[in-house]
Amino acid sequence: MTYDDNCPVLFNAEELTNFAITAITNQQLPEVQQVIDLGPQSPSEYFSYYGEVMPATFFYIGAQPQDRGNYPHHSPQFKMNEDSILIAAKAVATVIWHYFDDEVAR
Repeated sequence: MTYDDNCPVLFNAEELTNFAITAITNQQLPEVQQVIDLGPQSPSEYFSYYGEVMPATFFYIGAQPQDRGNYPHHSPQFKMNEDSILIAAKAVATVIWHYFDDEVAR
């Protein structure tokens, strides 16, 4: 057995990422408080394999719980604000909607 615990570096496709930022910002979803660039991040992510095949963009949705507790994902104390699931769905749906709407317009 060969075990490799390294994922490729995840690079967001610049054009698609800018498109996603514009779509989410212009939609003015009341739940989205801000869209910010976090700069380069060091965590590995299996999503990077998608980016090797086609343009992709990966973004975080804030999920800090109401009590402001903040524990890493693999901690037994980890908890999240479950409202972030709906916010993430709305953000992704907005990008998809605008992407296909833009494709139809071409």
